[in-house]
Amino acid sequence: NVIICGDFNMHHVNWDTHAQSTQMGEDLNEWIEDSSMKVLNMGLPTRRSKIDRTKSTPDITIIHENRVEEPIIEQFRCKKTCALKIGNYSRQHQSM
Repeated sequence: NVIICGDFNMHHVNWDTHAQSTQMGEDLNEWIEDSSMKVLNMGLPTRRSKIDRTKSTPDITIIHENRVEEPIIEQFRCKKTCALKIGNYSRQHQSM
């Protein structure tokens, strides 16, 4: 019964159609599949580059596949800046 949410900064075509897959994304995707997990992202970008305004989806939510049908979160939206703090780690992104 685990939900994993994070700014993974990894790209894979299974959750990020806006950027090319990276080796770390390939490795994470392999772990997701081997662990019977599923990415809940629906293809929407979660980041836009300040430099060239390109979109990508480095922020993903992962859940065990036997929990996918349960209602968890309908929608999460940020007004200005999204922030996540877990322990000593924190990350911010400008909202889309």
